[in-house]
Order: sequence, then C-alpha cells, then structure tokens
Amino acid sequence: MRTFLFGLVAVAPLASNLSAAELSAVVQKPTADVYAQPRFDAPKVATLQRNTDVKISAQQGLWYQLLMSAGAPGFVRVNDVRVAYAGVEDGEANMRVLMGGKAGKGRVTETAGHSTRRN
Repeated sequence: MRTFLFGLVAVAPLASNLSAAELSAVVQKPTADVYAQPRFDAPKVATLQRNTDVKISAQQGLWYQLLMSAGAPGFVRVNDVRVAYAGVEDGEANMRVLMGGKAGKGRVTETAGHSTRRN
C-alpha cells in the first residue's frame, strides 16, 4: 500500500499534462445537442449531425466537454458520441485512463443502474 501511494505521488505532476490531452470522437446519433453546461436545462449552443468529428477535452459524469470552435465549452452526453480509439495505444494509455477518467480499450455501456465493460 505504501509503495502504491508513493507511486501515485510520484506521477501526480504528470497528471496535469495528461488531462490536457484531447480525444477524437464522432457523433454516433442522428443528431446530438450541445449544451453550455452539463445539464439538460442549460442553453443549447449547437446541434451536431451524425458522423461529425469532435474533440473531447474532459468528462464530467455522463457528459463529455467538447472543444468548440467558438471558444466556449460545449457538453454532450457520453452516449451521443463514439470515441475514436487508436489501433495501438502508447505506453501512457493506462495512466490516461487512471488519471483522466477516460475509457481505454473496450466498450463501456451505459445503463440506468450501472455500466459494464466488454473487451
């Protein structure tokens, strides 16, 4: 346990660089509404069409924060887009998953009560 905590403290400075990473994704539904905040009652800032490429900058619960061209953040539900995973992940992939809250290899399925991971 002590070794794990020491290792976690040793990689903490790297976490800020990893959180700045972007993930490429594509809209998978016919349309996806983009909101100003991660809430359905927030103002809509855009509506994206199926197969639109987007960049994910962060995740807040069941919402992805997108890098929008207007400069202001936009939020979509995680099940509205499909993350475009690389065919071969680099050596820092596990660290990004642990520190960034982003899914790695496999598929995450959202359900009402829980999420499951299929490889």
